[in-house]
Amino acid sequence: MNVLPIDHKIICAGIHIILMMLSLSITAHANQQDDYLRALETEASELKDFKPPPDAMNTEAADIAENTVKAIDDMSPKEKEFSDRLKSTLPNTYLIYQKLSKSQKGLVVESYFVNDRSMAEASRQIFNIYFKKIKTN
Repeated sequence: MNVLPIDHKIICAGIHIILMMLSLSITAHANQQDDYLRALETEASELKDFKPPPDAMNTEAADIAENTVKAIDDMSPKEKEFSDRLKSTLPNTYLIYQKLSKSQKGLVVESYFVNDRSMAEASRQIFNIYFKKIKTN
């Protein structure tokens, strides 16, 4: 009977290598999402410094202030939860979110809850809508 001896050290080393490769791929995916969110935050902070023409600023500022007060009164509990979390975790993305229409905000909130409260997915959708990669009308 010709049976090859099994070297347990080789088997353990192989399993160890496989586990390391799996953990590295998971870490790489998490870092990729972080890089994407950092890029969006950077882009949003650049937009924060944007100055509209002087004549548009007065009427636009008044409209935004009025809409903000109305929006707070009309918010559902889900919208409030999402808005508060977005404001605390991604303040620059929150600034962009504030510029969306009520129906666009509704799409983002729905996406947030459908995707297990994924802030990465919600942020991605905010920027896709804002930069018109997703048509909402």
